[in-house]
Amino acid sequence: MTWYGSAKPQRPEDPTTPMPASGPGGGAPGGRAGSSGHDYGPPMPQAPGDYAPASSRRSTKPRVNAARLWTGGLVSALIAAGLAIVAYLVVHGIFNLPMLGVRTDGGAVSASMAGYAVGAGVAALLATGVMHLLMLGTPRPFFYFGWIGGLCTVIAVLIPLVTTQHWDVKGATAAANLVLGIAITVLVQGTAHTAIQYPNRQPYPPAG
Repeated sequence: MTWYGSAKPQRPEDPTTPMPASGPGGGAPGGRAGSSGHDYGPPMPQAPGDYAPASSRRSTKPRVNAARLWTGGLVSALIAAGLAIVAYLVVHGIFNLPMLGVRTDGGAVSASMAGYAVGAGVAALLATGVMHLLMLGTPRPFFYFGWIGGLCTVIAVLIPLVTTQHWDVKGATAAANLVLGIAITVLVQGTAHTAIQYPNRQPYPPAG
């Protein structure tokens, strides 16, 4: 039984009038409509980048410029070879002392200038490779490389000291190895610092 006046008369819908996009609640287009057709107001604001496509996101993680790193490693190898030649000329040419080398079986031999220079260059290239691996896979590459470079330098200093040669010969070779070890470590670390690229950093302006 229907009581007259208890319900509001409803106006028939005009079939020619399009319904609002947000439902019968008359909300603005683009609002959030539920399953019952009610409008729940405008969409909630989203934090920038929450639902951004992957192509629009820019990574802020530093990257390694391998070309610059290895170019600097080659230059460091040349500098190390030059320092080795200078050390050989000072030890052997001025003080007339042999430069000690190590054979594969651990015995001490008199190293030549070319062999000493090539060994220093190869050591610099190996140090560059170790630095590259540390930069790609470790959280603190320069800290770890400092330890590795320091340990290798200490080993290079101790090797001639444990031989049975005279102390002046052993001391001269150990001093030369110490200088080369420190130089290679510093050169490779400096090159690695310049090989880091930050995406948000502006490039340096051209000189002049």
